[in-house]
Amino acid sequence: MYEKKQKGWRKHIDFILLDILCLQLAFVLAYFLRFGLENPYVNNEYRSLAGVYILIDLLVAVMFDSFKNVLRRGYYKEFTAVLKHACFVEAAMLMYLFS
Repeated sequence: MYEKKQKGWRKHIDFILLDILCLQLAFVLAYFLRFGLENPYVNNEYRSLAGVYILIDLLVAVMFDSFKNVLRRGYYKEFTAVLKHACFVEAAMLMYLFS
């Protein structure tokens, strides 16, 4: 009854998990469009790529506090926050793929 409110990224763990789930769904759908109805997690390279996507998305969400005031943002602020988050994730993935 008298619990302290959670602070930081822990109070938005549901949004982070939903974001990771949607990212993996998009990853699987993109694999299906490219290679047909095959399991992308059978191929070792794509399985590791999916794991790196999860880690990078989690790190970007925590480090840049992407979900701060997520329930109070308007349409424009939400659009810019989503665009910024997606650009950071893709930039980190490009750095990983080129390294």
